[in-house]
Amino acid sequence: MQEARPSFEDLALALHEHIFAQPQESFANQPWKLVKAIETFARNKRMIIFKENKLILPRQQLQSLQPSPKTIIEFGTYVGNSAIAWGAILRDLHGENVHDCNVYTFELSPVSAQVARDLIRLAGLEDLVHVLEGPAAESLKKLHVEGKVKARGVDMAFFDHWEKFYLPDLQLCEDLKLFHKGSLIIADNTDKPGAPDYLAYVKAGGRGGKGAVRAVFSLIIINKAGGLIYQREFQPGLRKLSTNDYLVLAGTFHGVHAITRSITPKIPISTHLPTTPASSSSNVALSSPSGTSTPTPSVSAYSLPNPGVPATGLESLETDKFRLTCFQTLTGTKFLLFTDPLMANIDVVVKKIYELYSDYVMKNPFYQLEMPVRCEAFDRHLAGWLRGRT
Repeated sequence: MQEARPSFEDLALALHEHIFAQPQESFANQPWKLVKAIETFARNKRMIIFKENKLILPRQQLQSLQPSPKTIIEFGTYVGNSAIAWGAILRDLHGENVHDCNVYTFELSPVSAQVARDLIRLAGLEDLVHVLEGPAAESLKKLHVEGKVKARGVDMAFFDHWEKFYLPDLQLCEDLKLFHKGSLIIADNTDKPGAPDYLAYVKAGGRGGKGAVRAVFSLIIINKAGGLIYQREFQPGLRKLSTNDYLVLAGTFHGVHAITRSITPKIPISTHLPTTPASSSSNVALSSPSGTSTPTPSVSAYSLPNPGVPATGLESLETDKFRLTCFQTLTGTKFLLFTDPLMANIDVVVKKIYELYSDYVMKNPFYQLEMPVRCEAFDRHLAGWLRGRT
């Protein structure tokens, strides 16, 4: 007879016993060491947690935010390993000024919540990481009423509880207007077991409005010569342009892009002329007291600031109503993406659009470079991905 698998709470208690059976000084005020110990236990016991390798990208994203993040909310604490990591990241970023930073993490199970509190205390983060017991939505509303989580005050929201609650809890964040320009929204397990409604909602741009998930308005593609070869609108939000307007826009942007690329300053490269005997040439090298020659530096060439990387030209243009982002391929084709100015992670969207373009346009045997893009498969998959229906 097969032995029953331990419950989530049983595993949490077993982890608690395992950690606190070891010398406390091994983990006291050492959050990253404790995170590793939790992961080792989880791996041996087949315990489901947000593993350390998944922390790499969020950690990099948080470290790149300017100004540095101060407030993180987490839906689903379990044993607190990810909450400890968020707290450690904030402490690493702010040092002695971490006193006004907070991680609020929500856990439904009283058993798991207490295990998490004990581990957070052991890591020395109890003043920074706060475990709220009960339904996540109710806990978040309470924090908002108390003024602890304010409008446009959340730098990152992390979803790792029941997938069926991802969407309503994200929408609650939008209703409370918690997000600001650059806020990170990260969700685990969206593919398996999956949260298709959440994914569709996020890819479609959310509800809009300040503090909400942002929209992709339209895309145009310009060929190497500056001609408009593709134009499509996805969501309302901007005034509609005529075909002639788009043609003018394509040509104008192409010219501006070329000019801004050409005015990128180049820096001189200092080279040294070959060393020759002092007596051989008085106008090439200077004699040193020892009778040997000293190479004379000579500016013989100029280079862009990053040698080997071509100047990009204008990459983005922003107003209070929209942001235009330009991505140019190696062949000179330009993708102009119009989005909400507060939309984050635009590079991810542009990368996906280019992948679809490569798969369904460039690999189409009937398509010729520089010609207008008329590819039903590209249209369908692009619109489907943006709506989250692929």
